[in-house]
Amino acid sequence: MPQISHAFAVARVRSAEKALLSRAALERLMACESGEALLRALSELGWGEADDVDALAQRAQEEACALLRALTPDENATDCFLAKYDVLNLKTLVKERALPGMDAPLSPNGTIPVQALRQAAAGEKCEGLPEAYREALAEISRACVLAMDPLLCDARLDQALFREIDRRLGQVKEGEIRACFAARSDVANLRIALRARALGRDAAFARDLFVQGGLLPLDALAELVQAPERAKALVKDQPYAPFALRGLEAYEKGRGLTALEKQMDDYETSLMRAHRYAPVSLLPLVGYFLAREHDVATVRLIAAAKAARFAQEAYVGFVREPYILRG
Repeated sequence: MPQISHAFAVARVRSAEKALLSRAALERLMACESGEALLRALSELGWGEADDVDALAQRAQEEACALLRALTPDENATDCFLAKYDVLNLKTLVKERALPGMDAPLSPNGTIPVQALRQAAAGEKCEGLPEAYREALAEISRACVLAMDPLLCDARLDQALFREIDRRLGQVKEGEIRACFAARSDVANLRIALRARALGRDAAFARDLFVQGGLLPLDALAELVQAPERAKALVKDQPYAPFALRGLEAYEKGRGLTALEKQMDDYETSLMRAHRYAPVSLLPLVGYFLAREHDVATVRLIAAAKAARFAQEAYVGFVREPYILRG
């Protein structure tokens, strides 16, 4: 594959950005009175035609991943954002093997051919997979000889994902990309600790599930299982503090962890938006990709809210901040 220049990638991104949702576009979508009206509005906003919103959203996600692969001048960096799809496929394949009759669709958005993942999950050929994935699959195979443990499967593969990303980040020069994944690691561990508490489990349970690569000490994170009120103090000095604090305040008010996830997506947007017009940089491409992912999440949220007949004020607080503020 010929080397793509940063300047060429940035030029292509400028054209692709036309389909991103601005604040005005989001307001238009939220004002739609039905799913049919939402489909029409999305079509007029450049999302194309489909029979339902989920098909449109899935296509938009696949197109964004394909564009990222096609334009990247640094696969090592951008594959960090696509690796989660490989792990989602591995989770599906491992569970499918243990549960005859399960036939869940696989994502085309990852970095590893689906057939290679299928062979690895079946225990046939693992040599082409990252070491972290091979070790996770081996542990799952040993631990689940008699019965599948879905929690163990998900936890070990999530840990493998963050381990592989952490390895790749050692060669990534863009601090914003490293900051993005440090925040993702921390929010994953915050989620683990707070959910462990909700399940009535102890700190040792949470520790066994934590992922690597974050900024927060694992000992302090484990303490949140017994003392969740310490979460805000734990994050207050981190680069993403304003966003995490808003999310944790919403969590304390009973809005769940979805608000925290939304706020941390907004943190990623803020990191990349500052470099949207950089002429020779990987960040405009990454910014576009993240914006498209966040738009897809928002469109699915709005569609679900319309189907459930929720008033706009019931879900507007979960809508991601747009990458493009005007237009």
